This record gives sequence, C-alpha cells and structure tokens, in this order.
Amino acid sequence: FLPIFVGLYFQVDKRRKFYTTLATIAGICTFIQWIVIIVNSLSVSYFTYKDEYWTVYYVKPYSRLSVFLVGVIAGCSYYTFKKESEEIVQEHKIAKIIEALKYSNKRALLSSVVGFFIMFSMCGFMQQVNNSPNGVPQFYNLIYLLVHRPLFIAGFTMVVIPILVAESKTSPCRPARDFQIGRAHV
Repeated sequence: FLPIFVGLYFQVDKRRKFYTTLATIAGICTFIQWIVIIVNSLSVSYFTYKDEYWTVYYVKPYSRLSVFLVGVIAGCSYYTFKKESEEIVQEHKIAKIIEALKYSNKRALLSSVVGFFIMFSMCGFMQQVNNSPNGVPQFYNLIYLLVHRPLFIAGFTMVVIPILVAESKTSPCRPARDFQIGRAHV
C-alpha cells in the first residue's frame, strides 16, 4: 500500500485523491471493526477476552490499518514541511502546524503535554475497565476499541513531532532532540 499512497502524495495535484483514498480505507476498516466487535461482543477488558479477541481482532490488518494511516499522514506532512516550497507548506494544514511547533516553544510544549494526556487517557480508561470488567456497556467498548489505537498514535505523534523539529536552544523539546541525535544514536 505504501508506494501507492506515496505516489499519490508526491503529485501535488493528486493530494486530494490521496486524502480521499486514505479516508475511504480508514472508513472501510472502521466499518469492518465495528461489525467484528458487535458480532463477537468484544470487550476492552483483558479479563473478559476470549480467544475471539486475539484471533479475529487484535492481529488483523483491519484493526491496525488506521494506525498505519495516521503514520502515513504524519510522515507525508513532515516531508512537506521539510522538503517542499513555502507556498505548498502554507496550503498544507498539518505542515503549517509543524512549522508553528518549530518556531513556538509554547506550542511545542502544549503539543507534547496534550499528546501525553491523550496517551495516558487511553491507558487510564483501560485500567478503569479492567478494575470492573463487566461494568462497561457494550457501546463504550465499541467506541473505545474503534478509536483507542489511532488516538494513542496521534498523541504519540503530537509528542514526537516537536522533538523532531526543535531547533531553538530554549525549546523545551531540545534536550530530547539532542539525546535523539547524540553519538549513541547515529
């Protein structure tokens, strides 16, 4: 899939088709997940997992593809920010956000804090469900199972992108970037 997505993205006139394709694939995967969760009565709790969770949901591509697509969008947006002309960056909403994170320490810090909050919220909700595995309505299980992976990765991306673009010596993300590009990691 990746070469097809990248091919669509690098042709600036076909970017709308790129996003439409990603949204269509994500929608189809979400619909399949929805059916699988409802038919098998899957739960968020580890204590109520049956073999169906591990065989028909956890490892299947339809439950993981949305996360992959979040990464594709983040990677393509980062490419636009780093390599393409200023006019294209200004038209690209995510690349404009990345540019703002580069030049604003407050926004970079806020992005990291919000990203950590999203990730810890996903983990915290799962912890609460595991404390009372049978006390969660099926509707909440459905919503959580559909959105927790893409939301967690979106939160992770909100933490990582400011680290990647941090340049200012006063940036709160600069120590993490310096560690990342240090001698041990080259």
